Amino acid sequence: MRLRQYLVVVASLVVSAFGATEARAQGNYRTIPIGGRTTLVGGTGVVYGSDGAAAFLNPATVVRVDPGRLTFAVNFYSIGYSHAPRWYEPGEVDRARFGDISSAGASVSNVSFEALPSTLCLFLRTGDIGIFTRQAEAELRARGARIGVCFGTTQSREFAYSAENFSRSGAGFATRQGQTLTEAYRRFSVGPTYAMNVDDHLSIGASLHASIASYRSLVAATSTTYGPGPSPISTSFYAASRGVSFQGTATIGATYRVGGQTLGLALESPSLHFFGSGGANRATHTEGPVDASSMLIADGSFQSASPGRISMGTGIEDTWGSAELDVSVSLPMQRAYRADLEGTLVTVDQSRVTDQPVTLALSGRTKGVVNVSAGGQLWVNSRVSVLGGIGTDISAVPKGGLSRDQMNYLTVLADRYYASFGVGSHGTGGDLLVGAELSYMGGQRLALNNYVLPPTMTPTGYGAFSAVFVVSGSTSLTAIKRAVKDVQQVFAPDKGK
Repeated sequence: MRLRQYLVVVASLVVSAFGATEARAQGNYRTIPIGGRTTLVGGTGVVYGSDGAAAFLNPATVVRVDPGRLTFAVNFYSIGYSHAPRWYEPGEVDRARFGDISSAGASVSNVSFEALPSTLCLFLRTGDIGIFTRQAEAELRARGARIGVCFGTTQSREFAYSAENFSRSGAGFATRQGQTLTEAYRRFSVGPTYAMNVDDHLSIGASLHASIASYRSLVAATSTTYGPGPSPISTSFYAASRGVSFQGTATIGATYRVGGQTLGLALESPSLHFFGSGGANRATHTEGPVDASSMLIADGSFQSASPGRISMGTGIEDTWGSAELDVSVSLPMQRAYRADLEGTLVTVDQSRVTDQPVTLALSGRTKGVVNVSAGGQLWVNSRVSVLGGIGTDISAVPKGGLSRDQMNYLTVLADRYYASFGVGSHGTGGDLLVGAELSYMGGQRLALNNYVLPPTMTPTGYGAFSAVFVVSGSTSLTAIKRAVKDVQQVFAPDKGK
C-alpha cells in the first residue's frame, strides 16, 4: 500500500511541474487525451466521468470524484508514423515549363517520438470549505456537492517534416527540392467547476474556463529543375504565421440515474473571444522563364474559436464494472479562425519594384460533426480493473475548405479512428492507471507544389498512425501528506546519535 502511495505522489508531483505550464486540433476535436480513465475507456465520460476530463466533458459527473482528490493524467510518450504518397508533387505539374517529371519517389514518411502535455485537477467537498454556515455545510455535504479547479491542455497538434529532400535525374534532366514544414497548435484551459446531487437520481454541474490558444506555422522550400527543352527554373518559397487568442467557454451538464442505468447530457457554449494578436509573412522568388520575387509582411488581430458542443450518453453500472456509449455533436462555425492584418507587399518583376500597403481579412469555416465513443471498465477484483474502448474523431474541415491564405491555419482534412486499453490498480491511497491509445488518421494535408509558378500550397493524400502511452490516476491530499511524512522520517537524521 505504501509503495502505491509513493508512486502516486511522485507522479502527481511530476504533473504539477508540467501541467500548469502548458490544447483539440483546429479541424479535429479529440486529438489528445484530457483525462486518464476517460482516454482508456475510449474517450467516454459524459455519464461516468471521474477524472480530470469530467470538468470539460460533463461537470455533473464531478460528484463521482472522491472529495479531497488530486486527479492527474500524464501522457508520457507519443509515437507517430505519417506518410504522404505525393508530397513533392501534390498537384498538377506545369509540364510546358518543368518537363515530364516522373512522380516516382515523390512520397515522404516521418516517424515522430515526443512527450505530450497533461491535465491536473483538484476537487474538494463544498461543505468542507469554511465560508459556509454550519447549516449550509450540512446541506451541501448531504448533496455531495463538489467544487474544483482544473488546469489542462485541451487541444494540441504538432506536425513536422524537417530538412526533407527530393531528387530525380537522368538523360541530362534533374529536379531537386529541399523542404521544411512545421506546425504547432495548443489550447490551454483553466477554470472552476461546481457539481451537486439534486436528489438520489439527478446530478447537475457547471464549469467556466478561460483559455489561451497558440498557433505557429512555417513552410520553407527551394527547388531547381533543369534539362533539355524547358529553361532551367529555380524557385524559393517561405511562409510563416503566428497567432495567440484568449477566450472563455461555459459548460453545463446533468446526469439522471434510473436503477443501474444512467443518462448524461452536457452543453458547451461556443467560445467567447476576448482579444488576440497575429502576424504573417511570405516570400517567393523565381528565376527562369520568369524572374520575379515578392514579399509580404503583416500584423494585426487573431481569433481562434471553438464550437458549441452537445454531448449525450447512456451507461450501465454494477458490481462487475461499467459500460458507456456517448455521442458528441460539435456545431458548425462560420469563422473557425479570423485574422485581420495590415502590412506591406513588395514585388519585383525584372527591374520594376512595387511597394504597396495591404489589408487582409482572413477566415475559414468548419462544418458540424458527430463523434461516437464506447467503452467500459471491468473489475477483476476489488483492487484491479481492465479498461478499453473505441471512438471516432471526424474532421470538421469541409471538402475544399483547407486554407490557402497567408495564415495557413486549416491544413488537415482527415478523419481519425482510435482504440484504447489499459489496467488499473485501486486502493485507499489512490488509483493508478496505465495503458495506451492507438489511432489511424487518413485524408488530405496541404503540401507545397513547386512545379507551378509561383509555388502554391495544394492538398495531397495523407495518412498517419500513432500510439499514446498514458499514466494517470488520483490520490487524496491526506495520502500525500502521509507519504511526505513517511519520506521525511526515512531521511531524518538518527536522533539517537
